[in-house]
Amino acid sequence: EILDAPLTETGRQQCINQRGVARVLNPQLVVVSPLQRAIQTALLSFAHAKETCPWVAHEGCREELGLLVCNKRRPLSEIQQDFSHIDFSAIQSEPDDLFHDTRRE
Repeated sequence: EILDAPLTETGRQQCINQRGVARVLNPQLVVVSPLQRAIQTALLSFAHAKETCPWVAHEGCREELGLLVCNKRRPLSEIQQDFSHIDFSAIQSEPDDLFHDTRRE
């Protein structure tokens, strides 16, 4: 498995196809899970909002917290480096303290 798996090519295309719908929403704030695939989904879907509103990562947006390695986030400093325009200040720990490899949430 892949740690903090990226969005698949199919997922990327689905996001691009939904840009018209996302544009109508005109967000004032974008809140995303700190997982790479969730951030990529938001960036591709809400590309028009990247420069027009704040972006915040929050652990409470994660859909899964355990069992599968793809649901474990990378160290916070790595994610911050890759997505520097997103505010990660709501996330308290460098490692993924919420992930448990033996159980699902």
